[in-house]
Amino acid sequence: MAEQLRQANPEAFRNIIGRMLEAEGRGFWQPDEGVLEKLQGLYDQADEALEGVTV
Repeated sequence: MAEQLRQANPEAFRNIIGRMLEAEGRGFWQPDEGVLEKLQGLYDQADEALEGVTV
């Protein structure tokens, strides 16, 4: 499902992941470290695709 959303609407995909990362940063959600790393990686990939900037 994530891949379908990424292809259909990459900006919405980035926004969803960004909100999840924001929730973790504010202490509303405590994911496992592996999940957090994967989300950060997905966010970076989505950002690169939308902005054309390599991190």
